[in-house]
Amino acid sequence: YLELAEVANHLKQNFREPLDAPRLARMARLSERQFVRKFHSTFQMSPRAYLMQLRIMNACEQLKNTAQPITEIALASGFYDHADFARQFKRHMGTTATAYRQAARPI
Repeated sequence: YLELAEVANHLKQNFREPLDAPRLARMARLSERQFVRKFHSTFQMSPRAYLMQLRIMNACEQLKNTAQPITEIALASGFYDHADFARQFKRHMGTTATAYRQAARPI
């Protein structure tokens, strides 16, 4: 993990930005292929999947704690548009963002 700590921190701080695997590989001082293999063996997922997980987690927090429109949350979480967000959110969370928000709010 220590070899990829700088990369993991960078992704956590910049999850809204597009994935730049060559830049991340340079940060880790590895070739791009070595970086992807090491990242996968360390985190049990690809860099792209890790980034998506960070974006979904951020969106979940915003859905629970704000009244922002879902489209604004999607864009603020790094998604291209509402449709991309809706598709990815449903795939990862098994429910829609609206249903998640309703279930997460206290009665």
